[in-house]
Amino acid sequence: MQESGMAIYNPSSTTVSLFRNRRPHSLKCGPSNSLTCFNGGECVYRELCNCSRFNATGPRCQTVYNTGAERDHICRTWGQYNFETFDGLYYYFSGKSTYVLVRHAEVDEQSFSIQVNNDPECHSSPYSCKRSISLFFSGDEQIKMSSGVTYKGFGVQLPYIIGNLHIQKLAGYFLVRHQYAFTLAWDGISAVYIKMAPEYLGKTHGLCGNNNAILQDDLETSYGLIYENELCVKPMDCPCDYHGSFFEMGSVVYEECNNCTCIGGKWSCTNLTCPAECSVSGDTHFMTFDGRKYTFQATCQYILAKSRTSGAFTISLQNAPCGQNQDGSCIQSVSLILKQDPKRQVTLTHSGDVLIYDQYKINLPYADELFEIRKLSSVFLQVKTHIGLQILYDREGLRLYLQVDERWKDDTMGLCGTFNGNTEDDFLYE
Repeated sequence: MQESGMAIYNPSSTTVSLFRNRRPHSLKCGPSNSLTCFNGGECVYRELCNCSRFNATGPRCQTVYNTGAERDHICRTWGQYNFETFDGLYYYFSGKSTYVLVRHAEVDEQSFSIQVNNDPECHSSPYSCKRSISLFFSGDEQIKMSSGVTYKGFGVQLPYIIGNLHIQKLAGYFLVRHQYAFTLAWDGISAVYIKMAPEYLGKTHGLCGNNNAILQDDLETSYGLIYENELCVKPMDCPCDYHGSFFEMGSVVYEECNNCTCIGGKWSCTNLTCPAECSVSGDTHFMTFDGRKYTFQATCQYILAKSRTSGAFTISLQNAPCGQNQDGSCIQSVSLILKQDPKRQVTLTHSGDVLIYDQYKINLPYADELFEIRKLSSVFLQVKTHIGLQILYDREGLRLYLQVDERWKDDTMGLCGTFNGNTEDDFLYE
């Protein structure tokens, strides 16, 4: 058998553990070449394998007990289909989906899961197929590792710290250390190694087993079944992980205007563009359409948002000095103008006036073919348009909200940003 090794530091000591992975020998069995014998198994007749050479088990010799203190209770998987549990059970599982390697979920403790995303299009050597690792923690978004690391969908520079997690690149491996729970090493292609802290003995579930030093109850994959919650279930019946919580087959979760359905251990999601909101509050604290927060204190007129390509609308903000010492900056007025036409303009002022054409005061409620303006409550004034824009303004509480629908995605600029899901270019400006 071929062997390869790597060194990884144990976070609780300076001891270096050696991780070794093995490629299983295989032989096509029978004239139809329909069965493969693994781990030194010998084809003795048609679809019958002799597994005695390495004391393997299973009809295809796909599982081997690999006990010994030198294992150090490390779970590993490599080459898309090869797995070895914390307790030393080696097995071959030809799954082409996303699977939970390690899951921990208990009341009053932080839940987390580590998933491996196998390549569904893997038809060549499993050692050249694309693979990735996903980490989920309760109340947080996905951390994904392939040839790089992404968090909340954006690439991060290493080393990087997220809560109790420290991620760095070491000797060609991505090394992930959790302060209390585990250490993980990922080679960026195929192989991942996981070692749990002693406190998690017997407290894990997934393809890495339950980490209780009992080989026989780790998992059963011989007939395409996955060990889940102490039961063997078909892959199509596997639950789905959502930020560290698990949902049964058929469950639906909602994120803004989209929904995801659990099917076979994976989420199948709609991909609609949801409306976005930009806010200005207090002493000019901003949050862009894409969620970037910043403070901008200045007393002048600024473009809050405008159409980048069509000039269909422009929303401007007039700030003025405020505060006991006049050293702050507060909203004095907000104006919306359509197609740069003064006859298509509405202005809301801090004094409570509502102006159309930038000069005529009007009483509320008011409606014409362009605007619908009314008091939404005792606090907010609302301006609605027929082009997917809405303004909510609280003049006394110094709050302003600008809402835009999906038609303006990738077509805004100004203090509210670019509405494209990327916070890095929110300050793009003419």
